Amino acid sequence: MKKFKKGIALALVSVLTFAMIGCSNSAIEEEVQTETGEITTVAQELAIGENIDLGGYDPVKDMSAFVRFLIFDCLVELGYNYERVPGLATAWDMSEDGKTWTFTLREGVTFHDGEKWNAEAARINFQARIDGGTTGFYKSIESMETPDEYTFVVNLSAPMFTFASDISQPTYGMVSPKAFNENNEVTAAIGTGPFVLDAWEKDLEFVMVANESFYDGAPALQKLTFKVIPDGTTRAMALESGEIDMMSGRNALTALESLKSNEKIEVIKTMGQTSEIVMINTFDPVLSDLNLRKAIAASAGFYEAVPALLTDLAEPAENFFSPVFGEYIDPILKLQEYNLDLAKEYLGQAGYTGVDGSSDKLVIDLLVDSKNEEDKALAAVMQGNLKVVGIDLNIIMLDSAALRERTSAQDYQMAMMGQNYVPTDDPSVHYKNGYYHSGSLYNLYSTPELDAKIDKLFSSLDANERLSLHKELQKEITEQVPVIMMFHRNNIILTDGSLKGFEMAEGTWQIFKGLEKAYID
Repeated sequence: MKKFKKGIALALVSVLTFAMIGCSNSAIEEEVQTETGEITTVAQELAIGENIDLGGYDPVKDMSAFVRFLIFDCLVELGYNYERVPGLATAWDMSEDGKTWTFTLREGVTFHDGEKWNAEAARINFQARIDGGTTGFYKSIESMETPDEYTFVVNLSAPMFTFASDISQPTYGMVSPKAFNENNEVTAAIGTGPFVLDAWEKDLEFVMVANESFYDGAPALQKLTFKVIPDGTTRAMALESGEIDMMSGRNALTALESLKSNEKIEVIKTMGQTSEIVMINTFDPVLSDLNLRKAIAASAGFYEAVPALLTDLAEPAENFFSPVFGEYIDPILKLQEYNLDLAKEYLGQAGYTGVDGSSDKLVIDLLVDSKNEEDKALAAVMQGNLKVVGIDLNIIMLDSAALRERTSAQDYQMAMMGQNYVPTDDPSVHYKNGYYHSGSLYNLYSTPELDAKIDKLFSSLDANERLSLHKELQKEITEQVPVIMMFHRNNIILTDGSLKGFEMAEGTWQIFKGLEKAYID
């Protein structure tokens, strides 16, 4: 018998119908005692409107980022507050040289297919990824050991302070050894997580049922049906009509404002770990001028526009990262404030006099995702503000694939995108792999000196030194203005009010995490 709190009342729950994987379409109901003592029958099934299809079975390569952790668990997990917590490992230890990591594994856990979770299963997962050509931290593994059934040892080629954080990403969920084929491909979504994948109709819906053997207690929700509805307005209509019980607020700016006026709809939100940024190509002949970049930053006006235009979806940017990153953020660091007079001064220092209608105006291209409502709204604000100081902003709409292609090839001047490479509690990879190292994907800004400082961060095993380096890097990068912070994104769920006990996680990729503890009232 499971017990849940509802105000001052106790909800006494006893399962009437149990659905095994093969018969998940049968009714799944529970008896609930209300505050007045009435007994009512409640189906513990939830229909969820989602804008992205399941995608595939492999958490590394093709499965939707937003549902992986419902099926798969990692050795180390990220908790609701984006902190490292035990997962399939109950403890972990780094050697003094930072090259050997030892994991004490959780006992008594089985995969959805009945296979046993142990050190050999962990080794098989890591080896399959290595043999299959997966990059990331796997390329740093020299060898692995399984000294006993529940001890797993990883030996690295170089010191790696962030290894425990790296493996907490949902992409590194543990897969049943039997789900790998001879080519190290994942042929079925079989993990150890709180839910089991039961059915999938591509681009239509995918269904999960509760893992009754989940090590942290079986979920109360017995069935989750994710209906793929890409358009935000259509998802909102489905929620209001009762076709679905819940939806996320992703890509649904217009719909969110409509739903908020419906008193039957509950909005659940918390600050997430991702932010939106304007990337500036500092290697562009025009934008290589620091004073010009400062002029653009001073006239963008996002801080003032975000509350009015995006309301619950976001918070004005206060720092280099979302507040979720806590100690890794320099609290003293200040972003450029909106100041059109100062922007004109910077523009003059850059050698441009095209203010107040003269012919010597700058024209700068800004790439924007054509399906991102938030970015399109803020691009219009930025365009108007820059025009006042003498810059014509040419907004170019692209689909997301074309946007990524052009930015990674540095074929752009400015672009609005999500702040990537912040997948764990330690954002070190953001600098080196993402944006500010000569070897990074986007390489917005880099120098030999900055490269050396970032490399030092990656090799350091001293926690205090690492925090100091984070703050030094953020200060230097902010002063050079290779990005303009737009906003910190909120994680938002909208429900019909029937879902109880749902806790919103801070990780953007964990937006549905609360379903493992939630229930229908």
